[in-house]
Amino acid sequence: FKSLISEEFRNNINYVRLDSSYEYIEENNKKFLDDHWKRPLKRLNSRQIISLNLDKRSTEIFPGASRDFKRNIKKSYKKNKYYESGFVFTDKEVEETSEAMQKFKQIYLRDDPKNIIKIINFLKERIIFISSRDEAGKMNGFRCALIFRGVAWDFYAATTIDGRKKSAGYFLLAELVKECVSVGISNYLLPISISNHGDTAFK
Repeated sequence: FKSLISEEFRNNINYVRLDSSYEYIEENNKKFLDDHWKRPLKRLNSRQIISLNLDKRSTEIFPGASRDFKRNIKKSYKKNKYYESGFVFTDKEVEETSEAMQKFKQIYLRDDPKNIIKIINFLKERIIFISSRDEAGKMNGFRCALIFRGVAWDFYAATTIDGRKKSAGYFLLAELVKECVSVGISNYLLPISISNHGDTAFK
């Protein structure tokens, strides 16, 4: 595993995020442990995923989603008009948006937003980033995906209170998936919430 990381990233690595949604196999788990890998003490998701097969020929963004989910996606386009694709933002904007989300969701156990910014900037060549803004031009949400070998992993997202009121999360997810389709990504992987089972069923 270390040789794979060294091959893909030439610089020194201090943080690695692996897709841990694979089926548990004792032999594979032993290989990780023998190579001095450890699971994090706290989990952000259930280690399960929803896999979206992205087909350029499809006219629907989420063909297998629930009716309510599709309705909310449609409504979000009426409330959100200003968005950007790419790294056209400041670190301060990402930090303030992340802090706003942590405050109203009361999820302070998550990592320091400054560390998230460092990771995003370090992996810039492998990340697709979509951000939304209010009428005054202030960022009210963003979402990004980590790209590797034709697959996109839902990586990190945050919205302010204003973005939440405007359902920016739905809008940003839809635009991010569209962007992935446009660059030839074959699958988009969404993590399943560790506790919000209603949200998973809703999707």
